[in-house]
Order: sequence, then structure tokens, then C-alpha cells
Amino acid sequence: MAVLEKEPETKPVQDAAPAKAGAVQPASPTFEPDDPCCVVLRGWGTPALPLDHTSYLDGYAFTGGVARNIPYSEAKAWAKRGLVDKTHIFAKSAEPADFARALGRDPLAPGNVAQALAMLDPEKFIALVGREKAEALARQMLNELTSRKEEV
Repeated sequence: MAVLEKEPETKPVQDAAPAKAGAVQPASPTFEPDDPCCVVLRGWGTPALPLDHTSYLDGYAFTGGVARNIPYSEAKAWAKRGLVDKTHIFAKSAEPADFARALGRDPLAPGNVAQALAMLDPEKFIALVGREKAEALARQMLNELTSRKEEV
């Protein structure tokens, strides 16, 4: 099934679980119950793909180009069909910094960080990374600003 660029009538599903009834999808393939899950990238990190954009592939949601908790056998089938690059399949615990390193991008390159911060909408950021990670980052940044202020 091709990627749907428009959200189905139901709300997007979290963590790439199969779409709810009403979503356009082919007959569900069968998976072994012990299939390990993985993270799959499809268009992640491209300027034209916003972090809050959701598209679908075979009933699985890709938010910002990332689908989580995909059965590994499904990801391998997508790679075999040419729908995803096999280098874009990661362990279930992978984080965006892992994606960037694997794709040869430096997430901490000054230009990338400055551009990302300039476009930062706090509410969307908190919704995307979760309150706990957002608070941890805010504390780290405040500590860094405070320590640099004392040095000057």
C-alpha cells in the first residue's frame, strides 16, 4: 500500500500501532507473537517534513517520519519492497540522536541547533518530546546559562 498523505477519518494512532477501523489499509499481515519491534524512518530529517506531520504506510502511522513499535518482519518486508531503506531500521530504543548519527548528520552542529531553536514552539516541543524530557532539557539549559553568567 502506498503512503497516505492525508489522515484517515480516525485519529492518528500512537506509536505506530495498526490504524483503527475506517482507516484505508490492506488485509493485515500476520506476525509471530514474539516478533521484536523496531523503529523505522521514512523521510525523517528532511526540511519539507514537519515533526507533527503524520502519514501512513500499511496502516502504521509515521509521525515526523518516524514509526515506532513496528514488527521487525514488517520493516524487513518494507525494505525488500523498496519502501524504506534498510539502514533506516533501528532498535526499539533508538532516539533522534541515533538517527542523526546513523544518517551522517551531526545533531549538535551549531547551524542545526541554532536553526532548530529559532523555530522552537514550546507547546509543540513539549507535546513531541514529552513533559519529562522537556523539563530535563530546560533545567540543563538554565544551569548552563547560570554557570556562564557567573563566569563573566
